[in-house]
Amino acid sequence: MEKKEEEKKVGYLIAIECIDNRFSKRVGEMLNEFFRKNKQKSSVAFLAGKTEFEEQPKQKDKNKKGGNNQQKPQAVEKPLGEFNDKLSPIAVYLDYGAKVAELIKEKINPKLDEGEIVITHNFAVGAEAFFTYGLGLDSKKVKNINKCIYSKLRPDYTIFLDIFAEHIVKDARLKEKMELTYLGYKRLLRKDRKLLIVNAENKEDVILLHIVESLTKRGIIASE
Repeated sequence: MEKKEEEKKVGYLIAIECIDNRFSKRVGEMLNEFFRKNKQKSSVAFLAGKTEFEEQPKQKDKNKKGGNNQQKPQAVEKPLGEFNDKLSPIAVYLDYGAKVAELIKEKINPKLDEGEIVITHNFAVGAEAFFTYGLGLDSKKVKNINKCIYSKLRPDYTIFLDIFAEHIVKDARLKEKMELTYLGYKRLLRKDRKLLIVNAENKEDVILLHIVESLTKRGIIASE
């Protein structure tokens, strides 16, 4: 008598997209914490990296008292890990792609196979927006590289944190790149039916509430 094959568990892949990588990570960590409190298996899968779209930090005045402690997006972390200005954008993207492919193989796919909810950020669409629109690489080349990196893996749900570049950086050159990346996001996501757009100008708890409500309606968050 043949043994009945075990039914394969399938998890959910949630991609949080934003021109500010630090903030997308922050929201991803908040959402992961919510899932855990809700007793749902979840994890985050982020690439470690330094910032490229980052202005020089200002020295804090120790004598200055008070101030607004509300956390807001301040700099954009590179969606590609270590960034080397001496390398061409295509060389950087190939290096980035290798790191993402390893992350998918070693962490994302195994967790999905175990039935977990995996939260990542600036996934395929984020890379395409940044490299094609922000850095000006050929669209066909980027799409072909993306096919090799991501294969058929697609997010089950995409959350776009909507914020303008002028609210993050003041440097004109960096702001221009970010604005182009933002336009790229808008164009690439306009036909995505599994998309939630969230106003990132809101406070963090409001942003999280908006996301939770949407994920609950879609059955990704277990309701009591």
